[in-house]
Amino acid sequence: MISEPNITVFYSYGVHFLRTARALRQRHEAAAITAFVPKDFPEELLSSLNIRCLPLLPNPSQKRSLKHVATILRAIRGMRPDVFIVLFDSPKLRTLAALSGAGERLCYHPDGRITPMRWSFAGSLARSFMQAFRGRLRYTYIWCHVHFTRVDRSMVQKPSISDLDFSDTDQDTGV
Repeated sequence: MISEPNITVFYSYGVHFLRTARALRQRHEAAAITAFVPKDFPEELLSSLNIRCLPLLPNPSQKRSLKHVATILRAIRGMRPDVFIVLFDSPKLRTLAALSGAGERLCYHPDGRITPMRWSFAGSLARSFMQAFRGRLRYTYIWCHVHFTRVDRSMVQKPSISDLDFSDTDQDTGV
């Protein structure tokens, strides 16, 4: 007999958190589901779904410290999740999922897609560095194009006074 997995959901400030929680409960009726939520999150929203809340995340207005991140990571690893679920595919959440110790890491997207997050910690860092490198390379290309592309002077003309149309002005002269 296959036992139900221990599932952990990491709250993100997105519109699809409750939709994801409902879908998880429908798909895994007997599973132990734990949600890491902000401290001011209304837990009664998840109590009807029989989802345990751990209010460890800071509220949007609170500062985030490295010590707090370490506490959250210790709590996640202490849960020993079989499945770790995040709501967005960002470098930070990808790294958190890789460090969670879960055997299966998934991303539930706002449009309803479910994708596996197969990135290891090293892979997450490598992908983040590659995206940053590509962004800087693209910026350098655009900067060089703007600063070093010659413009034909005949294509650029100064507007003469006869080219300007003063009939549609914001200021009314009253005449």
